[in-house]
Amino acid sequence: MGFEPYLATSILSFLFGHPTLIGGEPIYAPSPMFLALYDPLGYELIAPGYERVELPLSTWGWSLNGTISNAVVISFPEATGDWTVMINSWALIDGIYGYGLLSDFFVERPVAIEHGDIPMIVEGQLQITLDGTALAGGFNDFAEDMLLNYFFGKEYWLPPSSVWVGLLTAYPGEDASNSFCNEVTAASYSRVETWPAWWEMGGAADCWNRVEIAFPTAEEDWGIVDHYAIFDTGEPTGPGSLLIHGPVSPSKLILAGSNPRFDALDPGPPLQIGIDMAIFDLEG
Repeated sequence: MGFEPYLATSILSFLFGHPTLIGGEPIYAPSPMFLALYDPLGYELIAPGYERVELPLSTWGWSLNGTISNAVVISFPEATGDWTVMINSWALIDGIYGYGLLSDFFVERPVAIEHGDIPMIVEGQLQITLDGTALAGGFNDFAEDMLLNYFFGKEYWLPPSSVWVGLLTAYPGEDASNSFCNEVTAASYSRVETWPAWWEMGGAADCWNRVEIAFPTAEEDWGIVDHYAIFDTGEPTGPGSLLIHGPVSPSKLILAGSNPRFDALDPGPPLQIGIDMAIFDLEG
């Protein structure tokens, strides 16, 4: 069960320090959520006895490796008549009527409900994932679990007031940490601190830099940079976490005298972070 742009944009806005979504709506962990059922044509069911089920925060277990699931059985009201269409998919929504679609998922085997049945989802069957391994640019395990636990009401997480952009010489892995992530180690290299005002939030689960992100002039060869990372600290040897990583495309050989940078938005986003995409064009 993946993330819809509505929730994905909320997550990026939250992490990059933007307190409101486009349109001025404040960002909160949605509570309560509701589970809805859909027919094969993509319409929500209209059937005798059917209604959305409210999911209190106690519904959810703790996120593990970027996946959170229901810790209790979820039961719908008893069908007061035959439901004449098959249940083809379900969706999480942040309201009893309408509101924003958070996540949806196709049922592996569509089912028919007869009069007297009580549709239910067993413990652990409803899984929502923020799996960075499937993304061009993704959250690592730490950020996935912290974000899911926050947005599904398990614990409060205060996002960093600023984030640092770093350069990597190889894929860091989903379990990469602040200190072990294949970051450039040259003496003249350092991460670049960025602030919320530096980032432009898109409306399709993406954001990009509106200010140039310039690294120090390379005083020696840094090697080939083929990944980026975003951290909640500027110090690679101290406490802190790697939050997001992704490929630099195309990779860039940084030689002594180079001035590596990600240009600002003009005319298009050269440094873009998204739930579904990440495009970084590193200039030298």
